[in-house]
Amino acid sequence: MFSKYKLLPIFLLLFSCSKINNNAIERVSVDDSNFDLVNGILKHNNKPFSGFVFNTYSNGKLKSEKQFLEGRKNGYEKYWFSNDSLSILRHFKNGVKIGTHQSWWNNRQLKFVYHFNDKGMYNGSIKEWYPNGQLAKDFNFIEGVEDGPQKLFKLNGAIKANYIVVNEERYGLIGLKKCYSVTSDKNEIQ
Repeated sequence: MFSKYKLLPIFLLLFSCSKINNNAIERVSVDDSNFDLVNGILKHNNKPFSGFVFNTYSNGKLKSEKQFLEGRKNGYEKYWFSNDSLSILRHFKNGVKIGTHQSWWNNRQLKFVYHFNDKGMYNGSIKEWYPNGQLAKDFNFIEGVEDGPQKLFKLNGAIKANYIVVNEERYGLIGLKKCYSVTSDKNEIQ
């Protein structure tokens, strides 16, 4: 037997998602001239903005959408390519990067995956890829500090850097190149 009380949780969920701080959710174009950025706070009509800011391509397709609460990024930030595939997905809380941030190349290959703690610092693996899918970077962080194995790769897959970080000290091939050479028998730098 279906009762009207079973609909109550669904109704409450829908109603609670339609308001931010007891204000109707606004959805405003980034082109709105009533936006102003004051000391890092996005304002709309001189009040801290809560809602969605969006941007579109010239054909009307969605280009980006960002969530704000009291003038700060809060929730997701998404960007799309003109072919409707997702380009970037980021998460924020009170203006601070949190969680997993991802991006894709236009060919839908992963571009990067970054992990952040609740303070906006890298925390966990940081990976980047070339457009062909080849891994470019594989770093590890704990609370914003490099820790453990770190690797950089060339486009052909060859290792460019391969080192380990222990107590903030690097050991191994760090991938630096000499910018110049000094010859001892001549008074010149090549």
